[in-house]
Amino acid sequence: MVDSRSKPHAILVCYPLQGHVIPTINLTIKLAQKGFTITFINTQSIHYQITQKNDQDDIFSTYQGLGLDIRYMTVSDGLPLNFDRSLNHDQFMSALLHVFSAHVEEALLKIMESKIDPPVNCLIADSFFVFPGKLAKKYGLLYISFWTETALVFTIYYHLHLLELNGHFGCTGSTVALILFLSPLPTFIHTWKKKSMEKFSPFPYIATFLNCGLWLLYGLPWIQPHGGILIMTINGIGLGIEIVYLTLFVLYSERKQRMKVFFIVLSEIMFIGLIAILVITLVHSHEKRSTIVGNICMVGNILMYGSPLAIMKLVIKTKSVEYMPFFLSFFSFLCSASWTTYALIRLDVYILTPNLIGTVLGLVQLLLYATMRQIAERKAQGKLDLVEKTVSGVTKNTSNEASV
Repeated sequence: MVDSRSKPHAILVCYPLQGHVIPTINLTIKLAQKGFTITFINTQSIHYQITQKNDQDDIFSTYQGLGLDIRYMTVSDGLPLNFDRSLNHDQFMSALLHVFSAHVEEALLKIMESKIDPPVNCLIADSFFVFPGKLAKKYGLLYISFWTETALVFTIYYHLHLLELNGHFGCTGSTVALILFLSPLPTFIHTWKKKSMEKFSPFPYIATFLNCGLWLLYGLPWIQPHGGILIMTINGIGLGIEIVYLTLFVLYSERKQRMKVFFIVLSEIMFIGLIAILVITLVHSHEKRSTIVGNICMVGNILMYGSPLAIMKLVIKTKSVEYMPFFLSFFSFLCSASWTTYALIRLDVYILTPNLIGTVLGLVQLLLYATMRQIAERKAQGKLDLVEKTVSGVTKNTSNEASV
């Protein structure tokens, strides 16, 4: 413990980001007002930013003039002063993790060896740092970890696993899913301009519509005990996008195809509504409800990932991938592969099963696309060679006739 007969002298180490610097400065002033001697260690880059705006060499000069015992020194964070830390975030974080601690220890030794009065007996550092605790133990100082962020942010960090578990957090998978929903956009822009769906299959979009509707149901608070805001958000967006795609199918398809798409979509809406009514009214446990709907969602997921194969017969027959959108197959594979990785980390069977199957189906689609594309290119090259030979022969005959 600190000897009560001596004036406490604390060294404060600041994390070099604005949201951390301001609370640390406020703590420094509060402690100095309570009679502490404070040595505030700042990084040269933050010091430069502050002094540029305030035109002062010591950020505590005003308070020192009021009689507060605040001492100030700067150290390097391991990067040059003119290095753009905001544009090179990874390098900045790496320097803080691996280099900054050595500069702080050097400054700490310099202060302690100078035998200043009062002697240093306490080290206070931002909780985001790991090394200050080891330094304090090494040099026999009392160590205090200072949490600079709000209680709300701390609560979010502390309960992050619950947020992930209940679908409130997981932006990477959602981003890939959004890209998957938007991937057929070039195809639909093409069909909208031509006012015809030609031979494009509606089944990938019908399957995705069903999948989004089921997962939207799965995220409802009546199914999930804590709700699933993220699940509902991304699948609600996906549902809206699929409605636009299917509307184009209804508008620009032949009458027979149009009626077929309309009745299938109508039956899917009735199916989702029926499941919702039966599960919510007949099943009275959130766990059982989520299990039932989760298993149905697995089937919907598998149908969505495998739906581009519905056009496989036409692709093989025509030896052409014109009506098999590449980006839809590619992002189906990417989305299922990313969620498979996530599920393996979490060991979640409900997520793993459909996405593992989806990864295999996506790989099959890409292999089929690559194979048929190669065949089509060879076929086109053969026709080109034939045309060149024909043109060459005609040219030769013409030359002979001219000579005669």
